[in-house]
Amino acid sequence: MLVVPGAVIAHRRARFEGVRDRAGESVDERYPISSAMLVADARTKYRYTDNRIVLWPLMWIASVFVAFGMFFTLMFRKAPYEAWCEFWQPWRMLARFPQAAQARRKLVGHTVVSAGKLHMLQASRQQIARWRERTRAFEQQGTVPLLSPLAKAHLRLQLRRRGLWALGMIVIAAVVEVAVLWDVLTGVFLGGSVRSDALLPTAATWLQTAKASTVSWSYALGTGLSVPPAPYLLALMVGGILTGGSMAAVVALLLFASAPVMALSFWALAGTVTRSNPVRAVAGLLWCSVAWALGLYANGNIAMLLVMMFLPASIAFTLRAVGMYRTEEPNTPHSSIQCAALAALCFIPVVLAEPQLVLALVVIFMFFLVAVRQHRMMLLLIPLPSAFAIAPTLVNVVHYFGAGAWRQLFGDMLVPSTTLNGTPQVSSLQDVLHRTLFAGRLTDVMGVNADWMKVLLLSSLALMAVLAACSLMLPFALRITRMFWAMSLCGVMLSLISTRVMIAVDGQGAVAGSALPGLCLALLGILASTCVMSGGAVRPFILLKGGSAAHAPQLTSGSRASALMMRIGRALLTLCMAACVLFWGAFGIMHTRAEGSLTVQQGGLPMVGIDYLEQKPGHRILALQAQSENHVNFSVMRTAKGDLIDNDPAAWAATASGYRDPDSQTLAAASARLLSNADADAVTSLEKLGFGGIFVVADSGGDGSNSSGTSSETLVSNITASDGTQSVVSNVNGTYFRLTSDDTADQGIDLVGERNAAANPWRYAWLCCFAFISITYCLVAVPRAQRTRREQS
Repeated sequence: MLVVPGAVIAHRRARFEGVRDRAGESVDERYPISSAMLVADARTKYRYTDNRIVLWPLMWIASVFVAFGMFFTLMFRKAPYEAWCEFWQPWRMLARFPQAAQARRKLVGHTVVSAGKLHMLQASRQQIARWRERTRAFEQQGTVPLLSPLAKAHLRLQLRRRGLWALGMIVIAAVVEVAVLWDVLTGVFLGGSVRSDALLPTAATWLQTAKASTVSWSYALGTGLSVPPAPYLLALMVGGILTGGSMAAVVALLLFASAPVMALSFWALAGTVTRSNPVRAVAGLLWCSVAWALGLYANGNIAMLLVMMFLPASIAFTLRAVGMYRTEEPNTPHSSIQCAALAALCFIPVVLAEPQLVLALVVIFMFFLVAVRQHRMMLLLIPLPSAFAIAPTLVNVVHYFGAGAWRQLFGDMLVPSTTLNGTPQVSSLQDVLHRTLFAGRLTDVMGVNADWMKVLLLSSLALMAVLAACSLMLPFALRITRMFWAMSLCGVMLSLISTRVMIAVDGQGAVAGSALPGLCLALLGILASTCVMSGGAVRPFILLKGGSAAHAPQLTSGSRASALMMRIGRALLTLCMAACVLFWGAFGIMHTRAEGSLTVQQGGLPMVGIDYLEQKPGHRILALQAQSENHVNFSVMRTAKGDLIDNDPAAWAATASGYRDPDSQTLAAASARLLSNADADAVTSLEKLGFGGIFVVADSGGDGSNSSGTSSETLVSNITASDGTQSVVSNVNGTYFRLTSDDTADQGIDLVGERNAAANPWRYAWLCCFAFISITYCLVAVPRAQRTRREQS
């Protein structure tokens, strides 16, 4: 028998329970050391050694299923570390089988004692239930703050007030958006698809979107090429689940839900630095006015609207995850693993919509790791789902970095054009602001001269920047203001870099990357720092002891004057931000109504063309639009309207790097020959590629001249006179021709490349890993009903 001194046993038990570390030092009660792995190892070891060795294989197989069940259960209970300990137990036991077998042999070599002789080691069900009840009571006593009825009533009152302010803010944002975009809203309910000069319409099904978002094959050029899928398609695919598979409804939902959601999102971010309801409401509306002023609604920039909806919420949840936020008295801030999971999920649509933000977010998180006091490991786990969401893009960038694949990071779901993004050039911050805010929009607004409008916009923006800079001198917000300014500086640098990168080539030349994601990030940090200037604005709650007002602390004249000055300063800040809301919002709304290209497309291919496309996945129709006598646009259609799912930044980046698609060149040559005269060889070349029809878009007459209309008539006449074509339908949308040389069943493009890409084992590995990580984070993020204790961090 080995007799261990009592002190040694006590220290081992203290380490086992997480009360002391390995050096024997006491641990802070607020941040105890988890002993879940030691407890799980001990339980597993005793479970195996208490049974015969011949039963161990069956026990191990059963333990695998139990481990999975315990993993998801503990994840839902917001205990991720304990969940991982349970998940790895079967695999850790494989390495401990020899030691366990030796321990089992030693155990069976001793005398067997019946259970009836071990009364002191036995416990009844009542005793076990009583022990568990006392354990839960002890945990609740140490983790859940005890509040008096008066404190609870105070918190409920503050909650109702915040709810009313937030509801009013949401209603204002939604009403303004619906009023400005009423024509678009009515067109959506009539079955149209949202489109603009830069946003393609869509008529794709959910299955087509799911395949396009997960298969490394794109139809952006010709008959397809091997490039990673567009990241934003994952967001559309998830949104399609909410709309019953309608992708057009997803785009419309993102458009009309953007204003109230982005206001509520910035409300949450402002709530981490101040509890002033007026400041939070005005800040949320100011964030919406930024979207209007940047022209996001005028151009139908769904990608940037998605960023502005989720980026403030993701930063807010990140701050709440590490306990850096304001709260109402008598509550106290605390860390939250649930908020960390919510932050990780909110970052996914942000990086899917604008992958270039990954470059800035990496630097920002590195600064956050230095700035926060605790929970750095939790911060490291927040970007994990976002990294897996765009893993195909990141892998392709690293693998083909020398070939220019890094350019695809600066693309999004909009069609790249020099009209929208400009040409690549070395620009200053002033040039970037001028291009983003005033390029092509320097007209009078509400009777105000365009030059004065420019001065007023830049002056108001400079005022916000000065207020944000003053927040750096506040002693109570040193860490968080530096974190916000790090975001702003990273956003400015990203916008300057993006305008120098060529992401595509259009008819006018090279196309630069968008500066909007960087400017959005910079403005987010500036506006959040401005909200810091309002102070905590926490309504004090003082519990009178002894039932007498004499026990209440008395305010001195100096403290009263200080509180009065804080209220006056907060009111002036609110008025200043409200003026910016009116000014920026009016500027953006007036230009959206006057020059915006956002509309709804009702037409498309005729029904006979749609039936042809639905017969076989490989069926394609060539759409032609004659701009002039020597200029014709062409597009490959596999749906009735376009489609948005075929717009891939990786394909445009390949063309910017010098790639020339042979099928696209064949289509361009055939289209040009048909524009000039009747050509049967051009029709034959189209049939060899697998096309079964040609659709000539009718002239809309929007240019005010007859040149395009005459060119369209000439194109229709040439195709009609060519051998192997048959005119089927002619309506206001255009003329549809069927190619008759081959049978319909034999027509279709080659789908071998797409099938090989879909069967790639790395695709299945990525999907399984991303699905597992997403489900895991969702379990942690889902709130529990009737929670009795704070979540562990």
